[in-house]
Amino acid sequence: MKRSGLVLLLLSGYVSVCLQTDYMVKRFHLVVKFVSWHQARSYCRQHYKDLATIVDSASNAEVSDIAKMGTYWIGLHQSNWRWSQVEYVVQMDTLWNNSWDEGEPRDGKCVAISGQGRWAVRDCEDKHPFSCYSGAANRHILQSHPMTWSEAQSYCRSKYTDLSSIRIQEDNDEISSLLQFVTDSVNGTVNGTMAWIGLQRYVWMWSDGSDASYMPWGPGMPVGLTYCVTTKTYTLPATWYSQSCHKASAFVCYTEVRQSVLRSVKVRLSRGSADLDDPTLQDSIQQQLQQKLEERGMTKEVKLRWKTQPDGKVFHREEKEGGHCEEGDVCVTV
Repeated sequence: MKRSGLVLLLLSGYVSVCLQTDYMVKRFHLVVKFVSWHQARSYCRQHYKDLATIVDSASNAEVSDIAKMGTYWIGLHQSNWRWSQVEYVVQMDTLWNNSWDEGEPRDGKCVAISGQGRWAVRDCEDKHPFSCYSGAANRHILQSHPMTWSEAQSYCRSKYTDLSSIRIQEDNDEISSLLQFVTDSVNGTVNGTMAWIGLQRYVWMWSDGSDASYMPWGPGMPVGLTYCVTTKTYTLPATWYSQSCHKASAFVCYTEVRQSVLRSVKVRLSRGSADLDDPTLQDSIQQQLQQKLEERGMTKEVKLRWKTQPDGKVFHREEKEGGHCEEGDVCVTV
């Protein structure tokens, strides 16, 4: 008795789909040159991205794996004070000494200025008015809506140049005079108003500017008057030691690469007269699939390639009654 229904001769194979994501991952690079911390940073910034930034135990283990047994500079260093505009160096001069209010600077990280031109350390999460610097207008612009220090920094960088840096007495006078006409939103006074400026203190920070929270110090570390950090990989997990920045050591740099995800998709092709072992035809089918993905909004980050199976072929023969593709298949008539 004859079988009812349509029987199609199918060929099935797999296409590898490589999708680049927005997720960036760090790749570490060992450099065996014995130089100071600052020379190491310059080298890394010229040839890679920066000195190694190690944010957790997993990345610490990665560095240990490539560095083996030794002592190496990483990007952690101590920076007491800096302006938000990083090209401006903090000057410990007469202006610095005369601008602090009584009892300042106290413990803390972020600095605000009063209407009398006095500086004070405040909790960075407090909300104050703030002063932005406009490079285009070459002047300071007071913003009266209160924000945290980080919010104020982001706002100034998006609308102007940055939070205000005070390099000369005229900067200090200009900003404080603007504050004399602003009412404090809490107590209703004028003289009590404080505004954020771009001065901030970091105890330990990374060379690329990111904050440091994960710090697996070695015994007795860190010690005073040593402002740069090496990782020592003689034991696992590796531990860190503060050192004089002028000491010569090898170092670890890092780069950032975009993470990719690789998936295999089964493709079923109904057999015509075409020779599917022909590389030219395989390239043509691949281009058609790529075009279909782009029509659906999947951009150039998606790359396709045929997956060669263990016998060296791309496609295998199948018989399928009814001529319907199963869920998850990509079906093409050739």
